[in-house]
Amino acid sequence: MWNGIVIGALVAGIGCLAYSMLRSPPPLTSGIGRRMMSFQMASDTEAVFSAILASFPRGRYKVASHDMARGRIFLEAPISWASWGFYFPIDISERGGGTLIEIGIVSKAFQWGPLVTRAHKELFETVRSAVESKRLAAPGV
Repeated sequence: MWNGIVIGALVAGIGCLAYSMLRSPPPLTSGIGRRMMSFQMASDTEAVFSAILASFPRGRYKVASHDMARGRIFLEAPISWASWGFYFPIDISERGGGTLIEIGIVSKAFQWGPLVTRAHKELFETVRSAVESKRLAAPGV
């Protein structure tokens, strides 16, 4: 009996691993998800978009896809020992003379709880500090 349970768990784990590794990013037209964090900057939308793209060429997060016309970037976090990996949809839009940056999170497989929350907060702070460190000019300046 235990052999069947162990074999079943291994097959499920390998299946989730393969699914997570082979999953392509969601379409750029998809929603941002239920979890969303945002911040606003007094900068040009195009400058913020370019700053985010320039900040993640490689390393822990990488750009999975982007579309400047839609104001959408998908960052990707790879599989780790603690998670199946994530996609982070980032919407960049003009608001009140500045730019609103909204960051969501989508799991590559099935996961929830504090690991997802922590990954979302870490990326949010990373994006915010990356954009703020660029010292972008206000629109029209």
